[in-house]
Order: sequence, then C-alpha cells, then structure tokens
Amino acid sequence: MRLDFEMALRKHLPNTLFNRLFAHQYLLNLTEIPWQGYDLIIIAYPFNVTQLTPLLNAIRQSKSAALVVVYTNTADEGRQLLQQGANSYQLFNETASNLTAKLDKLLEIKRATQQYPIQLKHWHLQELIHHSENALIYAVEDDQGKAAILKRFKLNMAKLSPALIDEFMQDVNTLQDLDQYGLVKIYETGIDHNSLYFVMEYIEGQTLKYWLEHSKISLEQRLDWFRQITEALKHIHNADLLHRDLKAANVFVRPDNSVVLLDFGMETQLLIKAGFLREDEIYCTPHYISPERILGENATVSSDLYALGVILYELLVGHRPFEANSLTEILKKHALSPIPSLPKPLAAFQPLLTGLLAKFPEDRLQSCEEVQQLLQRLP
Repeated sequence: MRLDFEMALRKHLPNTLFNRLFAHQYLLNLTEIPWQGYDLIIIAYPFNVTQLTPLLNAIRQSKSAALVVVYTNTADEGRQLLQQGANSYQLFNETASNLTAKLDKLLEIKRATQQYPIQLKHWHLQELIHHSENALIYAVEDDQGKAAILKRFKLNMAKLSPALIDEFMQDVNTLQDLDQYGLVKIYETGIDHNSLYFVMEYIEGQTLKYWLEHSKISLEQRLDWFRQITEALKHIHNADLLHRDLKAANVFVRPDNSVVLLDFGMETQLLIKAGFLREDEIYCTPHYISPERILGENATVSSDLYALGVILYELLVGHRPFEANSLTEILKKHALSPIPSLPKPLAAFQPLLTGLLAKFPEDRLQSCEEVQQLLQRLP
C-alpha cells in the first residue's frame, strides 16, 4: 500500500489500530487470519480478479462483518469484485482524499445497515442519502455500474397480513406498468429482512424547488413544467392511484427541462393500514396539504389537485401561497385564509388557481383533464 494512502488513513482515523498483512506470507493460509476481528479490510495489492476470489471467500466464510475495499486497475474489475463480496472498490490512480471520503460513506452505511439490514444480490450500496423516521434512502449501483436509488422502509412486514402485502404489490405493479417518461421508473420492489424496499430510477438534474429558489425562469418555461406535471399526475390518477405527497421538492427537472414526479405516497396507505401511522396523522408536507386532510380525511384525487394548485402558485409567483412561522399557522391559513389573488399581469390564471385551491373538495376542479382544458383556453 502506498505510503500516502496509509498516512491519509492514519490522519483520518487517528484512534484506529492498523495491521498490515503481506500477501506472500498469508496467501496460502487465508482461513487462519482472524478476519472477524477487523472492522475494515483494504486489499491494496495489484491482484487480478481471479486471484482475489479465494481471499474474498475466506473473509466472508469467517462471518466477518468488516467492510472490504479492494484496489483495482479498472472499474469493470471493481464491479466484478462487488459481485464476489467486496463492499467497494478504489482505482489505483485515485487520490487518498477520494479513499477517505469513500470510507466515510461506507462507515455511515455500515452503521445504518446494522440497525436496518438490507442486502440485495445485484444492487450495491454506495451512499446513504437520507435517513427519515420511516425509511432510509441509498444511492446504489448494479453489477453493470448503472446508478439507481434504493428506498428501504423501517416497517416490519412480518407483522402484516399476506392480503395487505398483495394489495400493495398490485399497486406497485400498476405503477411499473405505466412506464411514463414523467414518472420515476421502479426497477425492482420486494421484501428483504422483513422490510419493504424499492429500487428506482436515478434522475439527473435538480428539483423544481431548487430551480424556483435559485434561478430566474421564463413564464413560458414555468407553464411548460406545470403542463408536464399535470400530465404525469393524470396518468397516476387514471391508474386509480394517488400521489399523496405532491410538492416542488418531489418534482425533478432533467437537464432537457422535462420533469419527472418522485416519491409516490403509495406506501403511506400501507403504513396506515399496518398501524405504523394513525389515520388522522398528517403525513405530507404542510405547505401543500388540503383543508380536508387537515381535518383528518383520507387523501383523494382532490387533495392531489389542491397540491397541484400550490405548485401552480409557486410557478407563477415564486413562493407558496400560504407561509407562516409555525405549523399551526400554516395549517390555519390553508383552512381559513382566502385564496390569494394573482398580480394583474397573471390575472388570466386566477380561475385556474381558484379552481385548484378551493377550500371544499366539491368546489375544486375534479380532474387533471379539467385542469388541462382550462389551460388550453388561456391566451
């Protein structure tokens, strides 16, 4: 192992005990090495993939929980070694700082998976992106190097009835069959360690929330995004599904300015039916919640359309229609405050906004098709 790498490791992990093993001394006695005594194993001798197979097998057969990082000459070799049990790989020409950054990510993954295990045959954890009350979200990579996103829920599926699980899986299959460009693709779903998981498409770009906060966007572009969001939501509703958590942070804008909806709330209903959430618990973003949901009513097409109205206001004006310094005040404004009036240059959009943000569901526009019809009539 090069001296600069070892110095970087010792500086980065100052309280760590290091052992150095030389391949020519131990290669014939792999099973005699106490692999289970290590938290991290870095293999930094330029083996080829075939020579490393018995070494990786010996480590795994010892029941070691160590993270294994292997130095390789190419990314293709690295991906082959991931299939054989390595946790990550590092190219020989990468810098020491890249290695220590990668170790930080691996150690964070190890801490998370010790409490909430997940191990999929063809998907390899790269980074823990988000850790919420109900789920963990990872960046993952498959055997061919394709990037994706893994969402692993904390709900113990062993406590649920088979009928409830089957009903949920049917909804997931319906969403997979849609295969619309405006909807995030779900590559795989299943149960591992008694926990539900999704593997979803990795989307390049930024959220709509980011664009609204950091860039000046033409009205033409903002309206085009709104039309795309409405079209994607229409496909969800036509499949008898709901989004349940539509917001600017769950709309991604690709580099070609096409949008895609993320983070469908299908699992929310499963969590409620399983008793993981209360029926009257507010499980969506307060800035986008409809008045009836504040009162404890279930999510519906109408509540999705209300959230669509909030996004329309954001796209037209640049901020959300109801803002406050506390959750209570935000909810009160959704329930009681009048629908805001648009500035005069945008007055043509007022009927559409009013139709989406009506306080009572029966006064609201009833479908995405109605939204599209009003859009077509605008000058």
